[in-house]
Amino acid sequence: MLVLLAPVVTRDRLANMQQLQWSSQKGRKVLGTQFLALLLSAFILTVIDLVIFIGAYSTLGTGVFWNNPIHTFCEYVNVFWFDLTYGQYVMCIIGIAVILSLGMAVLVFVMFVLFINIAMTDNLFSIRGILSQITGVAGIEVWTAIGVLIIAIVMCVWTLWHEKKCEV
Repeated sequence: MLVLLAPVVTRDRLANMQQLQWSSQKGRKVLGTQFLALLLSAFILTVIDLVIFIGAYSTLGTGVFWNNPIHTFCEYVNVFWFDLTYGQYVMCIIGIAVILSLGMAVLVFVMFVLFINIAMTDNLFSIRGILSQITGVAGIEVWTAIGVLIIAIVMCVWTLWHEKKCEV
């Protein structure tokens, strides 16, 4: 999602378009339009991913279990809160995937717009910059960007490590 959103928001902010757009009635709705475009593209990409995943998964022949309950007679297996069938369980996974995808798109939009606004256009490397005023640290914008990068890398490495250790 960030790849789709970055050029639009960055170009507008760096060219001071956002401030110019406030002078017209339609210009005030630009950020909302960008937000709706992000949600629509996130939904479309999620649906495409799910269609591909469901298409690949349907070749495994698990459709015969669609109406079977997910509970089992084995004691050492997970105990579920709800009495679901396999089909209901799959539909819940699909619903949660869509909700998480849209939620992450919204989070990326808000964080990206705030970060671009704070780091790129709000008195970068100036004493009057928001981050400089809050922290009192010279060049805090660079350290913030490095911090975001490190956090993202650590989260990716942890996820890859966790998935490697996960038993199927």
